[in-house]
Amino acid sequence: MGRKNNHFAIRNKKYRHILRLVLCSALLRDISGQLLDARKRRKTKDKAREMKPRRVSSIEHREVVLRYPLKVRNIKLILEYDGTSYCGWQIQPEVPTVQGCLEKSLSCVFKQEIKTVAAGRTDAGVHATGQVVSFTIENRVSLSAIKPAVNSCLPENIRVKKAKEVDLDFHAQRSASSRVYRYIICNDSFLPPFYSRFVQQVPFPLTMEKMKYASDFLLGEHNFSSFESQGSPTSSSWRRIDKISFVCRRKFLIIYIKANSFLYKMTRNIVGTLVEIGRGKIPCSQMKVILEARDRRIAGPTVPPQGLYLVRVSYGRNNRQLSV
Repeated sequence: MGRKNNHFAIRNKKYRHILRLVLCSALLRDISGQLLDARKRRKTKDKAREMKPRRVSSIEHREVVLRYPLKVRNIKLILEYDGTSYCGWQIQPEVPTVQGCLEKSLSCVFKQEIKTVAAGRTDAGVHATGQVVSFTIENRVSLSAIKPAVNSCLPENIRVKKAKEVDLDFHAQRSASSRVYRYIICNDSFLPPFYSRFVQQVPFPLTMEKMKYASDFLLGEHNFSSFESQGSPTSSSWRRIDKISFVCRRKFLIIYIKANSFLYKMTRNIVGTLVEIGRGKIPCSQMKVILEARDRRIAGPTVPPQGLYLVRVSYGRNNRQLSV
């Protein structure tokens, strides 16, 4: 009996030793797993901390601004506006102008004073579907945000159609190689009231063939003093007309004039003379005499502004630059 008891005691000791080893190994695996999980959690926290933007103090922000100054950017806008309610493009004291409204909206968006330059200084009541404006800023506002931001501050009759960043040497006025204006005439005795702000009514019948023949005398480079109204800011009256075209759509006659630049009320004075020729009040051949006379008094009248639109401005590198 004593030997059997000793044998069982020895076997129990072996089993207990093995059980301890198994338990210790399981405990070690559990501890190592917890350590690995803790390391993984620590790594994910570190990554999240790196990705999260750190708050920058005012001193650090000032050092960054001094180290990386704002780049000067030249922005080009294409505008469309109804000029009925405005006293022209150019800013004037105490009267509403398109430039005044635009610069006020730009200053509100960019939080700095903005001065703009336009390709054409349209007169009071004249509209635009392709006016080009340029200005410089020192701001990091993204280009895609400029158009909706400025439009949200503008009145409903002025809209930015496009915004583009251009080279610093681009100038909306001096870099332009040509401009296109159109004049819309309602050649009918009845003018719908919805068109009264955007079309000029001529109730008398017009002969378009006579107007086309007379317009050929104006093509090329000439002194257009006969079609320049008083108050023009330019020193030279020489301009180059590249094309004059006529489009007839039912009772509407649309006249397009493309030139490198225009004198003060030059388009409206040319259209007024062409209308008189179309009515038969001035002979077709008289257009050459009017042009060579360089006398505003012998040309036709100035047509009203509501039918006139600045449609397009073109830019070319090797073109001669003339001021509007």
